[in-house]
Amino acid sequence: LAPLPAFLLYDWIIALGEEVRLFWTRRFTGASVLYFFIRYIGILAYGLISVFAPVRCALLIKVQAFFAIFAYIPWAVFAALRVLALSQMNRPLSILVLILSLASPAVNFMNFGYGLTGVNVLTTGCQGEDATPSYVTTMYVVTIVSRTTLILADLLVIAVTIRSTRRKGMRAFPFGPAPQSLGEVLLYDGQ
Repeated sequence: LAPLPAFLLYDWIIALGEEVRLFWTRRFTGASVLYFFIRYIGILAYGLISVFAPVRCALLIKVQAFFAIFAYIPWAVFAALRVLALSQMNRPLSILVLILSLASPAVNFMNFGYGLTGVNVLTTGCQGEDATPSYVTTMYVVTIVSRTTLILADLLVIAVTIRSTRRKGMRAFPFGPAPQSLGEVLLYDGQ
């Protein structure tokens, strides 16, 4: 766990110049709100977990669970906005992607309803515990619903992205002919 703060600090420092140029010096928009939320939710979560860890185990587990679940929300919004932009403003499709993407956090918040708490275990430390009924855990309902909806949303985003880029054609590449495979596109974008 010790390298995590160093990595977060390093990432923040190397991107700070671009962040200031692109977001801090410009007008505040919905895109900048989404950027700041995605960028700083991890730092905020790690900071809060570090503060609560020595205090109370139950509070630590609840804060961890909240941030783990809540982190899906900005990505759901981003996926819906991407579909909206690439599908020529197809609102029903964008709303469908948003609903499918938000189903996972909604289902996973169910743990709070079953009395999510923390228990100090002598050998492993603070562990999460709840009173989820056995019929829910044995049928894997939560896991199936949360994963399936995310997979469907991601497949829709991928399909819309592929359809949009195929229809519009790829822009001219300065290093020769346009890449033909996904590997070539990734290598091009990684240069």
